[in-house]
Amino acid sequence: MEYLNTLTTYDLSALAHYPLVVFVIFGLIATTLTQSSSVTIAITLATLYAHGISLIAAMAVVLGSEVGTTLKIILASLNGPSVKKSSLWQSNFNGFTLLLAYIFIKPTYHLIKKTL
Repeated sequence: MEYLNTLTTYDLSALAHYPLVVFVIFGLIATTLTQSSSVTIAITLATLYAHGISLIAAMAVVLGSEVGTTLKIILASLNGPSVKKSSLWQSNFNGFTLLLAYIFIKPTYHLIKKTL
């Protein structure tokens, strides 16, 4: 039980003043490193539950994690020309949906906060 006393805690409240695009980039990098958006979303939900980040920051991390999965598709496209066309479409689609969701993230956040 002595190891519990050696655990380090981090105060993530200092991140609250960063713009949302930083959280989107964090989600993209975290998903790229873990190769799993599910892992990134699970960590984000745990951090949100522990009041480590705000709801809108968590929403931005999830957006970034969905685009982070595109890297696998881009790497797979290096194998052949037929895969390049589908990876281009997938990358464009994910980029467009990220842009669209990012535009509506604050209205969605306010709608959620109003209904809670």
